[in-house]
Amino acid sequence: MWFGLFVSTIGSQMQFTAVNWHIFELLRGQTFTVELFGRTLSLGAEALGLGTLGLVRVIPIILFALAGGLLADTRNRRTLLIYTQLASVFFAALLAVLTLTGRVTVPMIYLLSAALAGVAAFEQPSRQSLMPRASTSPPEKWTLRQPIAASSSIGSSQVARQSRSATMFSAATLAMVSLI
Repeated sequence: MWFGLFVSTIGSQMQFTAVNWHIFELLRGQTFTVELFGRTLSLGAEALGLGTLGLVRVIPIILFALAGGLLADTRNRRTLLIYTQLASVFFAALLAVLTLTGRVTVPMIYLLSAALAGVAAFEQPSRQSLMPRASTSPPEKWTLRQPIAASSSIGSSQVARQSRSATMFSAATLAMVSLI
């Protein structure tokens, strides 16, 4: 399970970077002119496109995170993980095919990125609730260290997307928890 998580996280990070770069390349050199409070602003389409991509990724998470947690609590978590991984593979493969055939557009990338973020909103609660069960020791022998370390290692891959300081914070937290 840990190896599968590692491979999945590496693939997701590579896709995250590739999609950002692809949006930047598709919008390179374009500008948008906006009039705001009597002033004319010229905005680079690359920055606006990447900001919109971030918004497109966060909206499905906000909308579906609670439903994902509810499903993780009431359904078989392993089955839910299998279905969400299959959906992620489908959307990633569709994005790859559209890109390789040259038929991808910026709105298609936004739509598929939103779909992948929606899938992640259902996947993360299931994965996080399964990790404490993946420990080699029985639950009655757990100290506080095992569940927190498992949760920190999963969460650090998500926090690392935000900034270097957040990554350093996650690493420091994991180090401190392992000393307990």
